[in-house]
This record gives sequence, C-alpha cells and structure tokens, in this order.
Amino acid sequence: MPALEDHDLREKALLWRAISDDPFGQKKVGARVEIDVRWLDKQTEMMDPHNNSVLMDGTIIVDQNHVIPIGSLLWYGTEDEWATGTGSSETTDGHPMIVEVKAVNSTPDFKARNYRRTLGFLRYKGAVPT
Repeated sequence: MPALEDHDLREKALLWRAISDDPFGQKKVGARVEIDVRWLDKQTEMMDPHNNSVLMDGTIIVDQNHVIPIGSLLWYGTEDEWATGTGSSETTDGHPMIVEVKAVNSTPDFKARNYRRTLGFLRYKGAVPT
C-alpha cells in the first residue's frame, strides 16, 4: 500500500512556479511542469502566512518532494489537454481556469519523516502565463 503522503495523487495538473514580480507588478513564473495532484474543488478555510483565516476556493494535495511557493499558478489537466484546449473548465471570458496558490500546509507523519503537502488556492484573474 502506498504511503499516506502520496497514495491519492491520481490526477494531473500543470504548475508554473512563482519566481518574482517584475517592476510593473506583473507575475513572473517558470516554465510549466506537469505534476501529480489530488484536486479538491471545495471551499475551505485555511490560514495564510500571516495567520489570517482565509476562505479558499479549494485545496490541492501534492507530492511531498514538490516545494511550491505561494503565488505559483496551477491548471487542472495534462500537457496534452493544455495544447489541444481541452481539460479543466473555462472562466466566463473564455480563458482557461487557472488558480493561484495562497496557502501551503505541510503535515508530518508520526515520525516526522514524511510530509503531506496541501495547497490552498483562489481563482487567478490575471493573464494566462506564456
């Protein structure tokens, strides 16, 4: 039986890791990478980095080896689905539904050897990364 940290990562998502903001306030992200996830599209409350309670649009569970900074972008689907335009739903203006990581929670197992990483996300309203 797989370990609790990664036994339910059966879905795919594209990840753009946050790098920085440019001088004009536009988000700079790295190249997209396909990762294994468990995507839960259900509103929940999480704590942000400043210990404020924030209502998230959903949560994503990722492999313990992925260090994903706050501000990174994710899209539900595979690289092939991104290229063909199929995959996760679109927003009302016809753009792909991209989410932004707003909270990261790492929960250790009993012996603190492995971690379960949970990301809280909100819908991203900016331009699609290129």
